[in-house]
Amino acid sequence: LPNRALFEDRLDRALAQARRDGTKLALLCLDLDRFKNVNDTLGHPSGDELVRLAAARLVAAVRDIDTVARLGGDEFAIVQVGIWDEQDAERLATRIATEFAMPFELFGDQAFVTVSIGISISQGNASTREDMLRKADIALYEAKSQGRARYRLFAGDMDDVVRQRRAIERDLRAALAQGGDIKAVYQPLFANDGSRIVGAEALARWDHPVHGALSPQLFSAIELERGLIEQL
Repeated sequence: LPNRALFEDRLDRALAQARRDGTKLALLCLDLDRFKNVNDTLGHPSGDELVRLAAARLVAAVRDIDTVARLGGDEFAIVQVGIWDEQDAERLATRIATEFAMPFELFGDQAFVTVSIGISISQGNASTREDMLRKADIALYEAKSQGRARYRLFAGDMDDVVRQRRAIERDLRAALAQGGDIKAVYQPLFANDGSRIVGAEALARWDHPVHGALSPQLFSAIELERGLIEQL
């Protein structure tokens, strides 16, 4: 498959052609879900074979005029040219999901591996390669955060979510370094009959200096993703 450098060149050319033709193109960024688990349990040769088989399924799902590229690891991208609306991209994403519903045969083992997809659609002269990649990456992150094995189209409010998460991560790192705003609270655990306390669960609570008490749902995922959980 084309590597990242050739992919970027193809995307630039496709954007220029779309501007001349008055058509649109879709950029699909794809990640294999839980790819690391295959490497860890079946070994790296099986992981390499999975990448090859996944690439073959992606190529089979697109037209000859489209481009499938491997950006690295288990990351792929598709440039879908000559489309008229987002429904064309959604149909392709659905077709890919159907292809990946079938198990992969890896040297005598079977692996069930789904795919998460983020999609951005070109917007005439306003679209650049960098902008389309950024939007597709944001949409891919949304697909993964909502449970994987799905696709998401980029929407304007996703930018706001990303900015909020970056701000929370920045403030969380500062709070962990200073060690004052995050405290432990203890939730009692009762016996089945409710008559006595038999233990307690320790929970983290963050008293943000601007936003006040923040729900753990807002920062627990960031801790895990950014490797901050041990520091917490």
